[in-house]
Amino acid sequence: MLLIVRAYLREVVSIAESGILDSRAAIGQLEHFRRVISSSESIKCFVDHDIQCDCVWPRDLLTAAKDLRIQNFVKHRLPS
Repeated sequence: MLLIVRAYLREVVSIAESGILDSRAAIGQLEHFRRVISSSESIKCFVDHDIQCDCVWPRDLLTAAKDLRIQNFVKHRLPS
């Protein structure tokens, strides 16, 4: 499941970087995902299955993004 989520996030960022998807729409998807994994149900699932929440984000791709909005999302919205 984590691989699917990471692949989806990579796809969203790649499409935004290519210009096919507006970066605001990509940020909307990233924010939605951030809210979902920050929910109490998700946190309980992470704890129950010993999953590190931080490993879900494809940080290598996000930090390498050229789009300023995506860079700002990484800088200000992702857990460090």
